[in-house]
Amino acid sequence: MRNQRSSETVAQNSSSLTVFLPGWADDARSPVHPAPLIESVESALIHTLSGVTSELNALPGAQCRWQQPAGEPTLPKGAVCADPVHLIAGSDDAQLVPTARLAITMDETRALVDELNAVLGDARSGFLVDSAGHWYYHGLEPAALNTLPTSAVEGHPMTGVMPRTVEARPWRSLWSEVQMALHQASVNQARQARGAPVINSLWFWGGGVLPELSVDSSVVVFSDDDFVRGLTQALNIECCPIEQATQLTLDKPTEQAYVVVDTCLLAGDKDRYDTVQRASFWCEQLAQYVAAAPGLRAELNGLTGCQEVILPAVVKPRSVLSRLADLFQK
Repeated sequence: MRNQRSSETVAQNSSSLTVFLPGWADDARSPVHPAPLIESVESALIHTLSGVTSELNALPGAQCRWQQPAGEPTLPKGAVCADPVHLIAGSDDAQLVPTARLAITMDETRALVDELNAVLGDARSGFLVDSAGHWYYHGLEPAALNTLPTSAVEGHPMTGVMPRTVEARPWRSLWSEVQMALHQASVNQARQARGAPVINSLWFWGGGVLPELSVDSSVVVFSDDDFVRGLTQALNIECCPIEQATQLTLDKPTEQAYVVVDTCLLAGDKDRYDTVQRASFWCEQLAQYVAAAPGLRAELNGLTGCQEVILPAVVKPRSVLSRLADLFQK
């Protein structure tokens, strides 16, 4: 990460409420997948909380997300996230289906990790699983892995997001070896037999280490995401369950800064997956807060280029992109 502090942070001289709804696109009509992200949730949150801009190979994904299993050793130094994914090959490229949409059981996870370690692991390298079922790998230099988090890769052609540097050659070789091992895995043969998508690759990212950051103590975060909760714990920031974000009392003057991270569009839950409904819910929620506290700065950000700034006396807030489109049409 660049150790350069931004001139603005989320809690500067006024009360604010920022809702991140990654995958939301303006005027969307319940797409099958969320809109491609132009900025990852992880990078956006670190910058919002600290003012620091994160380099891709410095994102502390593994460090923040790791949930140590009882009786197991700590996460090895240099470990990265190794998310199980399904690659769909096209005529000239491939696209990634992330872990959240594959319904992988813990039994399948343990079996696959055991098979990968039997083929590719040794005393100095191998795959790990934490208590939440997240996968990790250690054994190669994480600084050479300049990759986006998995959620930000979905919806993008794979040729544009794979690391291409000379230093990343060992990682590209590992990718190939992993895909060959997964092709033979008994778990995948069983998944294919019942018509479930196979886990035919892994996505490696997030081997950075969180540096010391200056964070405003008045910030409160609401999220159920494992990375978000791990990051806030490391930064000593209060993190509450996301449902508590609908119970805030904002009718008194305050310089508190609230940040909501709602990753439901990335979570693969079809019952909560209507982007129009979810965006409308947060727009209405923010409008109610602004009405109760006119000095509140409220914003809904999809991390897709779509952003709503909720203002008093505005019946239907419109996105920045919509307003720019109108200007170009005049």
